[in-house]
Amino acid sequence: KIYPLARKLYNVLLYFAQRQGQDELIYRAHLRDLVRVVDFNSNNTEVIKNHLRQLVTTKVEWQSPTTGEGARWSVSALISHCDLVIRGGELIIEWSYAPNIKLQLLDPQRYARISLVYQAALRTMAGLVLYEICTRYVDNPGGVTARQPWQWWRPVLTGAPDSTVDTYHEYKYFKRDVLKPAIAEINAVTNLDVELVEHRQGRAVVDIQFRVRQKEQPALPMQHLMPL
Repeated sequence: KIYPLARKLYNVLLYFAQRQGQDELIYRAHLRDLVRVVDFNSNNTEVIKNHLRQLVTTKVEWQSPTTGEGARWSVSALISHCDLVIRGGELIIEWSYAPNIKLQLLDPQRYARISLVYQAALRTMAGLVLYEICTRYVDNPGGVTARQPWQWWRPVLTGAPDSTVDTYHEYKYFKRDVLKPAIAEINAVTNLDVELVEHRQGRAVVDIQFRVRQKEQPALPMQHLMPL
């Protein structure tokens, strides 16, 4: 299970790493800058350490969608290592990425840009993840995300593998406790308007997707935009 603060920390580490470039072996940032961007209002570094441990110990598998030559399966941790060191009276965080995913992660041209300002304002895992996903589709001509069975969205939005989830076996509860609060949070505090789209077979909802549009607002400064 991934928790919201760990996901926010991962995004901000990636932001700093992308700015430092692909040639670095180890990335560095002031811890105070990291916690400021994720809006963590505490001096308790043990909380941060616990979430950094989660990033180092959480394994991710992925497989190339192509077939034949070039097909690839890989596994790595979200980050390879993390150190907290004191230099010049300042607490510095150092981290690295596994070589089998590093170049893809650090190429910002591959990804949509999320706002770190809006990320910091989101408090729920489902709201944070759905905001990231919907950002990819806001410029899509159709203005809708991919259509998937509602069960597909369950581990994605809760941050917990289906094998560990004992709740939300019925769509109506998943909609009530996860989907509706996430949509309400995104619409309240971010630059996006999100709407649930349900696809039915008979009376049962089988697939869902989300309609996305950008609110009319002044553009954010570029330093608040993060490639993801």
